[in-house]
Amino acid sequence: MRLVLLHPAILLVLGALATLTSASSAKCSRWKDGIPIIKNFVIPMYRRYSIEVSGMEEGEDVPELCGTLWKELKQFKGSCVVSVDNPKCEANGPTALQWSFSVGLGCNKGMVHAAWWDSTKNRLGKIKCENV
Repeated sequence: MRLVLLHPAILLVLGALATLTSASSAKCSRWKDGIPIIKNFVIPMYRRYSIEVSGMEEGEDVPELCGTLWKELKQFKGSCVVSVDNPKCEANGPTALQWSFSVGLGCNKGMVHAAWWDSTKNRLGKIKCENV
């Protein structure tokens, strides 16, 4: 049997390619909402986030992942307090996840990105929350 040694640079490239071919993908949307005053006019009071993941490995421990996501979001104490406006984090089929919540306007997308990174290290895909 012959042993083949690869140059360290080649190993780095192969490692980077392996992370790019992750089967999972994640998408994040966000929008402002608030109190309707008159038709087509709302006073912004909070921001709603919705993160959808598809292509997860079957058997992913969704309750544990959700617990970690909520815990990491709480690191931004006063800014990212989740309101009672139907927050959820749950499996959406055997290989999908839905994480959605409302927070005050002080909870910016960088904080949500940080909570996602701290929880997943982007192994389920990288999120970039876009306004809708």
